[in-house]
Parts: sequence; structure tokens; C-alpha cells
Amino acid sequence: MMILYPDDLGSVQPLALVSIRWTMYDFHSKYQDMYDVIKSALGDHHGMWYHAAWPRGLLRSVCEIDQSILRANHNLVRWGQDLDHWPPGDQHELARLLRANWIHSRLDREPIRKPVFAHREYEHFVVDCGDTRLMALDLLGDPNSKISVLITDVVYEQDRYRDWQRIHDQQQLRRCTNFGQDAEIQVRIDPDTGSISWLEIGDHSTAHHLHDVDQRKRMMRKYLLSRQSDFRFDRSWAGSLIDWPAYDRD
Repeated sequence: MMILYPDDLGSVQPLALVSIRWTMYDFHSKYQDMYDVIKSALGDHHGMWYHAAWPRGLLRSVCEIDQSILRANHNLVRWGQDLDHWPPGDQHELARLLRANWIHSRLDREPIRKPVFAHREYEHFVVDCGDTRLMALDLLGDPNSKISVLITDVVYEQDRYRDWQRIHDQQQLRRCTNFGQDAEIQVRIDPDTGSISWLEIGDHSTAHHLHDVDQRKRMMRKYLLSRQSDFRFDRSWAGSLIDWPAYDRD
């Protein structure tokens, strides 16, 4: 990965992270009038739409709660309870399971505010960003649960989204998601299609949501080492109340 400073942004030069597969922009609100990454990425051929209460059952997740639990238990058997011995990808997945538990435990006082970002594959909406939030939501066991969704598609498919709100720029996105003008928006751009392939929005009210993967790995490592040797994850565990900050102390 290399760090670039886009020449077309003049002296502002917000950071762009570029890899082989995607480009990521992280723009603060002070840049929005100079460079609107959403408006630029959508162009004339793609559109973005927002739904405030889309049925959870109509979204396809890349990773679901039962799948994550099964993978965690498989790795417990194979690699043991010291997380340092696990492959990096499996460590990351277990850190995701921790965050799903943490989000679920706070849903009664902190409902999910961030919209899930998805794309359409034929007749299905596939989640690109927000799997962990959906895992937490699924732990409620409510088959009629709903969540806010953002989706991008080609403009000529706009009739599919007649019940959705069209999003044209960053300011409109902040307004419809009830985030303030200081909210940060991060996007990844697919270099092949030029379309937005990943999007996240948040502000100070969501900054404490255990975003630090390394922190979650540390907490989970200490937690696992404090369990009995026959400990296994299950849905009951995922929905339980755990004092994670207690596992983040020296």
C-alpha cells in the first residue's frame, strides 16, 4: 500500500490510501465544499439510495453470527486458547465476534445509527460494510428486525428504489442519516468500475465503538486465557454481558 496526495485537491490534499484493489478516501467535513467524494464517485452513471428501515432478512451478509462462532470454535480446537498462536485472519474474525457481542449488549441504550452499505447482485442485496452490526442485530432473535441501508447501483435501475431516498452528495448523506456536519465519511473506490465499493460514516458519538482491532485482540486474548480449557463459543455467549474493559488492563 502506498500513500498518495491527490494533485487535483490543491493545498487541502486529504489523504488517499491506494492499494491494488481499491482507493480509500477519508474526508472531514471541512473538505466537503472543495471535494465531494460521493458526488465525484457516482458521476453520471451510478446512483446512491438510502432506506431508513430495510428488513434485515432481505440482506445477505458475507459473515453471519453462526458462521463466526463455528470458525472460532474450530480455531480453539486447532490452535488453542492463546490468540497469538492463531493465524492473523482468524484473530481478526474473533475480534469481530467480540465487537458483535459488545454492540449487542448496548443496543437497548445505543441503537445502531450507521447504515449498512450494500450492493445489488441480481435480486439480492449483499452487504459490503456492516456485517458486524448485523451480527449484533441477529442476536436479538427478531425475524422482523430492520436496519438503515445505503446502496449504490447504476442509474438506469433507479425504478427499483422508488421507496428509497436518493443521495446526491455528502451533505445529503449526513442529513438523512442524522449525523452532524462534522461526521466523517470514508469510502473505497473500485478502480475498475469507478464506483463506491465500501462506505462508512461516523462522528464523535460512534468513535468509542471498539474500532481498534488490536485492542479487541488484546482483550480477547486475555479473556480466552482466563477460561477453562474446554471453553467454547455459542449464541448464548455471544448474547451475554461481558465486561470487556476489564480485559484491557495491564
